[in-house]
Amino acid sequence: MKLINKLAASHSTLPLITLTNHYRTISTLPQTVQRRPLQLFNNKVNIDVIAADSRVNNAMQHIPNILTISRVIMIPIFMLCYIFRKQNMGVMIYVLSCVTDLLDGYIARKFNATSPFGAFLDPVADKLMVAAALILLVCQLPVWWFACPVVIIMCREIAVSALREWMAEKGQRNIVQVGYLGKVKTATQMISTTLLLATCPGTANFDIAVSTGLAAPAMFTAGLLLLYFSTILTVFSAVEYFQAAFGKSKQ
Repeated sequence: MKLINKLAASHSTLPLITLTNHYRTISTLPQTVQRRPLQLFNNKVNIDVIAADSRVNNAMQHIPNILTISRVIMIPIFMLCYIFRKQNMGVMIYVLSCVTDLLDGYIARKFNATSPFGAFLDPVADKLMVAAALILLVCQLPVWWFACPVVIIMCREIAVSALREWMAEKGQRNIVQVGYLGKVKTATQMISTTLLLATCPGTANFDIAVSTGLAAPAMFTAGLLLLYFSTILTVFSAVEYFQAAFGKSKQ
């Protein structure tokens, strides 16, 4: 009888043990099921973010060159504005050109979007725009004290461009890359020419005071002094480039 009672007691606990184990299995199953989709979702989000960043970087690779090309395209439009005496529009286009110069350099550095084509075209576009402005201004002010700095600036630009071409043929173009002094020189030229363009509306004006910028003497004087200062920087930066080039060639 005791043996029968023990067997009955042992059999009565079997369903309870089985039910408990079964509940544990069921209770852990939803956590596993939930964790796996969450991990897959996170992986998909990470992949989408990486793909989006890649698309943005690829798009940014072309923007600096587009801005530089647009700066070259603005030159004839800018000159036509002054030929037809649309001074305000001409100044706005010139300022926009100067802004694109800052913007393309910032984007190129931030997104590592530098390229050999951009490194070549960017300084060329700057030189073309400044040269166009100086030619228009020297037609407006045909006097020696204005023509002299213009001649110095343009001769320097031609000489440095020839130097860069020569160093590129030798595979040493990086020696005469645009330096800090050259960037300050370009910025000063752009500010000075903007002030002078804003005070000299065009040679077709029969009012001599207005035509030569004397109607706004403070702005005209500031622009002229900055032009002289940029001329000094032009000479020093050219000396720096030639010293670097010939010093390397002697080695």
